[in-house]
Amino acid sequence: MTTKLQSFCGIAAISYTVFAALPGAHADVISVAASQSGNYAADGIGNINSLGFQNYFVGYSSPSAVAERRNFFIFPTAAFEPLTILSAELVLYLPHFAPGMTTDPGDGYISPDPSEAYRLSATPFSAAEVGDPTNSPGESIPIWASLGTGPLAGAIEVFPTDMGTYLHIPLTALAVIGLNGAGPGSIVMGGRLTSLDPSRPMVLDELVFAFTDMPGSGMFTPPTLLLEVVPAPAASLPLLCGAAALTARRRRATAH
Repeated sequence: MTTKLQSFCGIAAISYTVFAALPGAHADVISVAASQSGNYAADGIGNINSLGFQNYFVGYSSPSAVAERRNFFIFPTAAFEPLTILSAELVLYLPHFAPGMTTDPGDGYISPDPSEAYRLSATPFSAAEVGDPTNSPGESIPIWASLGTGPLAGAIEVFPTDMGTYLHIPLTALAVIGLNGAGPGSIVMGGRLTSLDPSRPMVLDELVFAFTDMPGSGMFTPPTLLLEVVPAPAASLPLLCGAAALTARRRRATAH
């Protein structure tokens, strides 16, 4: 490929990226529902990671779950893998027990604190590993330790007044890069409460996203990714540049 052709392709790629980012450029918003959600316990016992029960509460809950819980979400990439993602956010519902107003079986915010800080990150473990309900405590503890502790993917402050609403958590530029490079299959992200007080007696509840799934009543709404997308340039630009390069080589060969 000649220097001029390389310059053309480089400029074209940059131009597409700039155009895609312009406020006036056309972009679509698609939603991708989680294929699985749940949580892991610090002691690796009593994890919630089966398709039959997908409650993703995070924090401390007594007496059924004394160990700290961190949650996870698995999303299939098929809907967005062929596209370029410009921005993304994770949407989670925070239940509210209000008979006559909601059908939620309980409150999603259970804490003596005025707010709780929630942090998202990727995990080095695969979707198959995280979603495996047969994991032993020895296999589960490293997964738990990775949830919400990697490079920041998103964060939000959760308040009791948020109950009964959908929380929109903007994902970081690094997380968007990860989504764009995910490839076929599924991606996993996990979260934890960074505002937990380790000195507080474990008998107290301090959790959010409680009652997000209940046996018999089911999940009110699945965790969802909202993605702002445009068609990926990879489908057309490399073909154009490749064809141009082949033509240039043929012309040089004919000239000789």
